[in-house]
Amino acid sequence: MRKKSMMKKSELTPQNVKLAATYGALSELAHRGYEVTFSVLNTENVDATCWKTGKSVKKIQIKGMGGPYGIWAKKFLSVESEDDLFLIVVRVEKDRPLEFYILTHKEALDAWNKVSWTGKRVSKSGKPYKDDPGLGWKVICQHRDRWDKLN
Repeated sequence: MRKKSMMKKSELTPQNVKLAATYGALSELAHRGYEVTFSVLNTENVDATCWKTGKSVKKIQIKGMGGPYGIWAKKFLSVESEDDLFLIVVRVEKDRPLEFYILTHKEALDAWNKVSWTGKRVSKSGKPYKDDPGLGWKVICQHRDRWDKLN
């Protein structure tokens, strides 16, 4: 007998969100004229690289989110700023087109540093988060379809 899924019919599994985000971002880059390579190994901070003829290679970290939430990016936010490193956040929801948010590494670090200096952040219940290595939706949503940053 099959176990009943605890998820609502409209929700996607975290694995499917990650898969759709990764291949969605790679497809969008290719559609925009970039040559793209993708790492299937666990490489730190780099899921893909892309370039256009005569332009420098860009390193890409891809994160998926299943709605208007934040993302966890501990390793991405814990290294020195790199000019050729970018974050593509893909919003993946059932029955909606993919949405893309593009941040430079510096933008992500600056946004994180603005909020992290205050110390541990707390949840709505008042409990401090154990570890808070992420970016919130208010930061991410400002960077929708900013593909121009890769030029």
